[in-house]
Amino acid sequence: MANWFPKTGRGLLIGIWACNINTGDIIGTQIYKYTSKDPENWYISFFIIGIMIFLFGLVSFLFLPENPGELGLHFEADGDDIVNPL
Repeated sequence: MANWFPKTGRGLLIGIWACNINTGDIIGTQIYKYTSKDPENWYISFFIIGIMIFLFGLVSFLFLPENPGELGLHFEADGDDIVNPL
């Protein structure tokens, strides 16, 4: 996240990300509702949700560049972004 967003915009990003928690709860509840109709196969919903999380992570890993410079995007660095190791 530090490579894609300057320090001044990270709070907004985390706020938007935190708002999406409810969306994940709704989707997970619907998946569980439709896959757990048979009490003996209740665990299938957890496999489906786990596979979805794995696939989204894999797509992000394979197709999201590490730095925005790889796409030709350049951001001005804040003075606080530079870390002095000494």
